[in-house]
Amino acid sequence: MRGFRCWAAFAGAGLVVCVVVLGIGLPIAARFGRGAETGPAFLGCGISWIAGCIGAVPVSMALAKDAAKAGLAILSSTVLRFVTVIVIVVPIALLNESNRVALVCWVGGAYLAMLAVDTGLAISLMKRFSKNNQ
Repeated sequence: MRGFRCWAAFAGAGLVVCVVVLGIGLPIAARFGRGAETGPAFLGCGISWIAGCIGAVPVSMALAKDAAKAGLAILSSTVLRFVTVIVIVVPIALLNESNRVALVCWVGGAYLAMLAVDTGLAISLMKRFSKNNQ
């Protein structure tokens, strides 16, 4: 059950990051961009959130088993997120020629913000669970 709670914490943190990225980025994009194109914004944040949820699985499973050895799972989680983003974004970007740059920018911004928050959350959960096991 601890693994699912960890995964839910990552999914919830990812949603918060997406809301913050959209809240900060949409007014800036409307002001300086080509108008208020919200499609690439929501699609980019959604793709990053999906990648974050998929990438949280190895960390959650490792934290459920042995929190002291979850360091390698954090690295594999980062690789899994990156591969997920590439697999989802490349076909969409190749099919959608009009908003390609906007989509990649939104995915990149949300991905980097979510990666920083998720890595920090994984490290803090790893420390907390390893202290509880000692």
